[in-house]
Amino acid sequence: MLEAEKLLIAIGASGKMSIEDFNNLFIKLYFDLISKEFGEEYYNNRWEVVRMLDSLGYCEFDFEKREVFPCPPAIVALPGGGLKRAVLTGVRSPSIMKKIEGFVDKHKKYINLIKKTQKINFHLYRKEKYASLPFPSTILFEYFEEEYINDMAQEVGIKNNFKYPASWALAKYSIGLKEYRENILLDRTREDEVNWNKRYFDPKKFEFSKFPPNEKDIYQLVEYQDPDTKQKEHWFWKNDTAAVVDRDWGKYEILSHMSKNVFLYDPRHHTLAIPLHLHLPRLLARAVSMCSGQTPMVTKTGYKSIGNVPENTQANIYLGVPPEYASIISSKLLQSPVNCTIEVEESGARIS
Repeated sequence: MLEAEKLLIAIGASGKMSIEDFNNLFIKLYFDLISKEFGEEYYNNRWEVVRMLDSLGYCEFDFEKREVFPCPPAIVALPGGGLKRAVLTGVRSPSIMKKIEGFVDKHKKYINLIKKTQKINFHLYRKEKYASLPFPSTILFEYFEEEYINDMAQEVGIKNNFKYPASWALAKYSIGLKEYRENILLDRTREDEVNWNKRYFDPKKFEFSKFPPNEKDIYQLVEYQDPDTKQKEHWFWKNDTAAVVDRDWGKYEILSHMSKNVFLYDPRHHTLAIPLHLHLPRLLARAVSMCSGQTPMVTKTGYKSIGNVPENTQANIYLGVPPEYASIISSKLLQSPVNCTIEVEESGARIS
């Protein structure tokens, strides 16, 4: 059994756990992989696994209380016309999978079960190479009539929602940057600035740097790290006043003020590319991930810039994102998607 499947089973069996216990569990299951492939870089890359577990609805992470909560298993609809599709979310046990497989085996004419092996790819900067970590397999269902998949959910004893895709509900329910902006309280001044190590968000490279991108910028996002707890705070500066903000919302606030469009969309193939370091706010991350129920592919843009995305920029490629979904997710972040071609194959993706 893959380490990732064991991780999902262990989270479900443990129920609520502390983030420290999750970290220890992660290291225990992935030790051989992270020691051989990742070395010291495993720490940062582990958080990509955390983000995807949250985005795909397997569990929820409360970083303020430092707790992890398993999500109950559920079958939810995916967007798309014609042949209907759904995905199994939440933690799953071997007994649940056995019941599902048994039901599908008896009703093969009406339900098709697909297991897609998943992984998360990383670029290891210190080693200058790519590596990957296994991730829980995506369990997909294809069907024409809801009757049988409803019966399956009831027989297995798990929740279901086929009235409308979960991704649409998440996108509609999420606040947007306009609403978030209204709650930004610029209640700090230069006199309040903490004397901690800090890094500046670079809106050209989409990552944090020790060097200010431009001293003349009115708006800046600065990351401060507490030397004792190692916890990070992110301050959004407007001239000489600041507010503590969420890191992901803060990045898009900066990009919005600079009128930078960084979403790349292929309307023909329904694929959405977002620069790797520009993580979406939580509900919107779930919305785009639940368009396919799969982890995004990772690739680089080509040798020329597209929109405001520079050449050779690493990007996450999200699959199965219909135009209306791409539109609402983008609009929530005041982004205007730049149309391009994103070719996806089993071996990888290419943006042009």
